Amino acid sequence: MTRTLAWTTLAETTLARTTLARTTLAKVTLVAAVALLACGCAHSDKQPKPPAEEEKTDPEDKAQTPPPSVATPPVSGATVMTPTGQTVAPPKPLPTKIKIIVRSNPPKATVFWGKKNLGITPVTLERPRDSGPVDLIVRNDGYFPIHTRAYTFRNDGFTVKMTKLEDRMTLFGAKQPVEPLPGTPGAPGSESEPGATPPGATPGGAPGATTTPPPGTPPSAPPQ
Repeated sequence: MTRTLAWTTLAETTLARTTLARTTLAKVTLVAAVALLACGCAHSDKQPKPPAEEEKTDPEDKAQTPPPSVATPPVSGATVMTPTGQTVAPPKPLPTKIKIIVRSNPPKATVFWGKKNLGITPVTLERPRDSGPVDLIVRNDGYFPIHTRAYTFRNDGFTVKMTKLEDRMTLFGAKQPVEPLPGTPGAPGSESEPGATPPGATPGGAPGATTTPPPGTPPSAPPQ
């Protein structure tokens, strides 16, 4: 009887523990399911929303939209309004012609434009603006000619410095004349030199003429 009672008590205790364990497991499972569901909802709320579709514009509305205003260029002589609100007078138009003044050192040189004689320095040449460069030549007696160029995009003036012919060695790149070697054509004492006496000819006589000593005259001795 005692043993039966003990077994009955042990069975009831085991059953109670099993029931308690099952109840605890069910609660834990339920809590985990609720937590997972809450995480899923939170994740779905954090997802970016799809971009809203752009509002469609009716083509008729676009056609009715006025074009942007275009600034009208100011009329010549009219005042111009700056973005700051100040009134500024427009620049004056440039003259249609320009003047080029050519001087020389020394003065009184002649200026040529091609074959055209422009006169004696100082010379004032008037040309249309931006009509291209002008190539000039300045000449003077006893001096080297000077080639120069003038431009027509503005008024200009310049002085040409001239060099005498005898001062040619002062020019950049000038070289002394080289004398030919003795015996070469053109060398001093050579046959080709103007005024030279050919060998065997009498000074002042015809070229190639020789002198014959009179009979009985002994030949001259060579110089010692």
